[in-house]
Amino acid sequence: MKSLMDDLISLSQSAFLLGRNLGDSVLMLQELVHRYHKEDGVPKAAIKIDLEKAYDMVEWESLWVGMRWFPSTRGLRQGDPISSYLFIVVLEIFNGRMRKARKKSGFTFHPNCQQLGITHLSFAYDMIILVSADMTSFQVLKETLRVFGDLTSLKLNCDKSKIYFGSTPQELKKCVWEELRQREVKVPWTKWVCSRYEIARYGFVSWVLFHGKLSTKDRLLRWGMDVDPKCVFCSKMESQENLFFQCHFFARVWRLVLQKLGAYKVSLSCSQKREWCITTLRGRSFKKRLMQVAFMCAVYAIWQERNSRVFGDGQVSADIVYHTVVASVHGRASSWRHIKRSKENLRLYL
Repeated sequence: MKSLMDDLISLSQSAFLLGRNLGDSVLMLQELVHRYHKEDGVPKAAIKIDLEKAYDMVEWESLWVGMRWFPSTRGLRQGDPISSYLFIVVLEIFNGRMRKARKKSGFTFHPNCQQLGITHLSFAYDMIILVSADMTSFQVLKETLRVFGDLTSLKLNCDKSKIYFGSTPQELKKCVWEELRQREVKVPWTKWVCSRYEIARYGFVSWVLFHGKLSTKDRLLRWGMDVDPKCVFCSKMESQENLFFQCHFFARVWRLVLQKLGAYKVSLSCSQKREWCITTLRGRSFKKRLMQVAFMCAVYAIWQERNSRVFGDGQVSADIVYHTVVASVHGRASSWRHIKRSKENLRLYL
């Protein structure tokens, strides 16, 4: 197989192949992106693509198609010498898709690459894609990456992938960003959970809670772990909904906090409590900020008390947890600046 790889793999791939040197591709790339910092010239772009967990994410069926004459049963795994060869065979699917893409109407080569016929350079599971900075070329590229991902299950690591523009107007950069960026569903709690007024570690626990990722016992059971499923506060099945929106322990703490702030919550069913917390806590007034921090402190204190009871011997009452929350809120609010001095704000603070 090793002797055939040079004929099977396109020249854009320089990793793992005898007679090819990563340094050559690096030198070529340096020449291609020369003068990117200059504002004059034709708009162009170099896109660094990082594949997320490359070896682990490969769809086996795509491997069987690429290696139809070579029997194999184990797929890819990190550390196996042959896996590197198999992986770059899978990447040839992307090379084939790019060959089709450059034939499509509207796709424009990078100004320094048309004579060479180059659209990308591969460095193992990192790639640099070189295109002209125009919307049509980016749309073709986006569709190519989507099809490649569907065929191989390889996904882009957006945190490590970057776009480098050369001689490109700012407005065009914004249009490209809007075209390529990943869009997530907007949530109403982001601004106050991630605000500068919250306590970082408390806000993080609330952020994990709203994403449904706290390691409660129902999740541990789904992972196959042998744990007692009962809630340490009420003996029901422990879940995030139960622990923070149904359990009497949290209800007691939160009710005392609301009374302290002069905000009396109407009676709600369990399914409505989460929505009430998310919508009611939005706002920028001093009272709203206190409620936001108080909620995050209450969630953190309940989670801390839960862990103390699960992993330790000690336990405290809801009233003590409430006083811990009040002390945390008071300490955080004392550091705030530019707060309007009024009787109402003073009453809430005290």
